Order: sequence, then structure tokens, then C-alpha cells
Amino acid sequence: MTESTAQRWMRATFRALRDSVRFVGEKAQSSHVRLGVTGLSGAGKTVFTTALAHALLHARHAPHELAFLDVAHRGHVVGAAIEPLPGLPPFPVARNVDLLASAAPAWPAATTAPSGLRVVLRFAPQGPLRRASPEAELRIDIVDYPGEWLVDLPLLDQDYRAWSAATWARLADAGSEGARALSRAWCADANAVPGPDGVDARARAYGRLMRELKGDRFGWAWLTPGRTVTWSEEEWIGSGCAFFPLPPEALGPGPVFAALGQRYQRYVETLVKPFYRDHLRNLDRQIVLVDLLGALARGPESFHGMREALGRILEHFRYGGWRLLQPLLGRRIGRAMVAAAKADLVTASQLPALRSLLRETVDWSVMKKLKDYQHATEDRTDYFIGCVASIVSTEERLATFGGVQVPVLRGRVQGAALEQLLVPSDVPPALPPPARWPERGYQYYPFAPPDLSAFADRAFPHLGLDKALQFLIGDKVA
Repeated sequence: MTESTAQRWMRATFRALRDSVRFVGEKAQSSHVRLGVTGLSGAGKTVFTTALAHALLHARHAPHELAFLDVAHRGHVVGAAIEPLPGLPPFPVARNVDLLASAAPAWPAATTAPSGLRVVLRFAPQGPLRRASPEAELRIDIVDYPGEWLVDLPLLDQDYRAWSAATWARLADAGSEGARALSRAWCADANAVPGPDGVDARARAYGRLMRELKGDRFGWAWLTPGRTVTWSEEEWIGSGCAFFPLPPEALGPGPVFAALGQRYQRYVETLVKPFYRDHLRNLDRQIVLVDLLGALARGPESFHGMREALGRILEHFRYGGWRLLQPLLGRRIGRAMVAAAKADLVTASQLPALRSLLRETVDWSVMKKLKDYQHATEDRTDYFIGCVASIVSTEERLATFGGVQVPVLRGRVQGAALEQLLVPSDVPPALPPPARWPERGYQYYPFAPPDLSAFADRAFPHLGLDKALQFLIGDKVA
């Protein structure tokens, strides 16, 4: 029987309709999220990004290792792949994994410049459109950048005069005796107000001062400009933006003040603003890693400086839902997680205290903004506070001291040849006032990575990484 023209048209129409429904279903099940991994230097951003990407890449084969990530735990992950992230140098996932899983494992190098990657996660959807498309895709863009650059964000709200006055006052009133002697010596230098030919030399000296104050001895976190501690001295001077604070009495008309004001403005316009506009402004989700234990170990000055820096950084992110005004305002962060990193450096019994300390460390007014901030929409930002060890470097055991069993950590401290049993300090559950700081300070040990050769093709041992993933992307893969 010959098919009529009307029947052919009906069949073609049906095919087009079916293909359109499938296309709509596939589009509905293909989504995108842009995740910022942020935090001050030493918080473990590079290890976190490496462990996260590595875990997602192998989630299909070992779902039990991501027990709190629902899509993995239920066996719904179909596959994953890593792609370059347009507009950014590639984050070296493969190189970092090879280093960690080698016969002589070592922590990857710290972030010194922005980089990114895209994880394409394919999964079996469970939502109402699952019949339209048996497989869905989530593109997870991860932006990694130097933590020190975050401290430059307040420069967006200051001119050179205000920055110089505040920075000079801070240097002249350093909390600890050692830092005070170092910074006051720099302030009292005979070339504090150099001639036009001495500006670069003074800028070099300021960079050296910043790097020394940022080091392990003092651990200052609130240092600007941030690129003084991530760039080499030659890069800093060669940028044409190298500036430094002047004494209060020199903040008036004059060639040096004018030259430094121009350099400051050039730094903000050509470095800080593009970084904010091109990377931070477009984030959908954010995790802020905080090295609480490292700050405690460095002493009260370092700890309270870190807290101040963290609060000022969080204030410069764009929180809240975004819909109608997205073309004008850019994306707004819909989920934000603040996590105490390196939680494997204390025993499990100390994790509630670590979480409690984190809650007090993050200024509640900032967290209230995360929760309640509304701007041009009624959507709210979800937030979560937790503890994370991207890669667990220790093993908890029980040891007997004076006839009493106490939990201890077994691992190899950085630079040591053999493993040891060590007892870290108890974590204070609330902010300790400087006057009540322990006389011997808090002790937490920097452990080297353990033997990870068995984890080249599976998620690294972790603490809380799956909970972080569930919070950050769980709603996108339901």
C-alpha cells in the first residue's frame, strides 16, 4: 500500500516532535556550575582542587569512597572527563596526581597564578525529565587562584592615600615584638620618603618586608598588595605597579606621592579589577578553605590577622540569588561553604571543637549576609560550615601515657625520615583571647603525604570531601 502525502507529513511531523522533545530533555538535563576554590595561602586549595577532580573522575568505579555524594553513592555516575577551562591556563590535575601517587609522594606546589579546569560529569538523572533523557551532564568549572590575591579586593574601595595611611599605621603598631621591630625598622628607614630615582629601591624593600612578615615566623595574612608575595621581585618591579606606603606627613602634593598614586591606580585598574570581573564576579558556588590550625600554631597575632583578612575577603563576594538582572549584575553566589582545612591534623574527638572555632572565627555579620542577603531577587544563599581533609595524611591510634589511653596521630612529619606517634594540642572551641594563649602555644604538625600509590585510579583517602561535593553540586545532579 502506497503511503499518502498526508501520512508522510504526519510521520515527519511526529519525528520532528519526538526529536524536539528529546532535544529539550537533553538540554534540561545538561547544566553548568562555576565553582570558586578560595582561601588564604597555606589553606590547601591546590590539594583540594586536585583531590576533588580526581575523586569525580573515578566516582563511577568506587562509589563507596564518596558515600555522602548521593549521585555517586547510588551508582548513578556514568562517567567523567576533564577538559580545559576557556580563558584560563590549565590546572595541572594529572601532574599533581602523579606526584602524590609516586614512590616518593610530595604535596603539589602552591598556586602562584590563576588556573582552571572543567570536569564534565555524566550521570543518570532521577528527576521528572529522566524519561526524556537517560543520561545527563553537569559541567563543573573550577577556578583556582592565589589566596594572596584575595586580600587585594578591599583596594577596590580605597584610594592610595587611604591605603597608605592604614598600612603605615598597621606596620607601626605590629602586635608581636619581633614583627614590630622588623616593621618599625622599615618605617624608620632614612629613605622612607625617597627621591624620584629611589622609588623602585624602596618598593623592593617593601616587597622583602611583606615576604618576611608573611613567612612562618609571623604568618601575617593581611598584607597588600598581594602580588608582592606571589610574584618574583623582578616581576613586581617590572609590572610598573610597584608601590608602598608613605609616612602620614608625606601624604600630600609632591612627585613621589603622585607617582605612587599613579602606580596604585594602575595596579587596581589593570590587575585587581580584571581579576574580580573575569573570575570572582562570575562564580555560582564558592568554597573558602581556612587554615585554622596553622594560624593557631603561629600565635595570636597571626590568628587574629587571619580572621580580619577572612572577614574582609568575604565581604567582597556577591551573594544572593540571580535571575532577571544577571546581564547587568553578573552571577551571584547561590551556595557558599566555609571549611576548616587539614582536619586530619587533629584527632576525631577534636573535630566538633574545630567546627565551633570556625563558626566564631568567621564574623557572624558576614555569615548573616551569606544567609539573608537579598538583592534584586527573593532567592537566598545557602551556606555550610564544616571540616575537610582533602587527603588524609595521618592515622589515628590509641597510645598509653601514664596508664591512660589517649588518641594520637601516626604519620611522617615533613622532613622526617620515619613515622612518629604525636599528640596535637586540643582545639579551643571558642576564640582564645591573646592574654590567655597557652604559654607554649598550640602545636599541630605538618605531615607529609602518605603512600598513595594504590590511589592512582580511585579517590584519595579524605575526610569530608564527599560532604563538600554534595553541598556544592548535589542539587545539580539529583
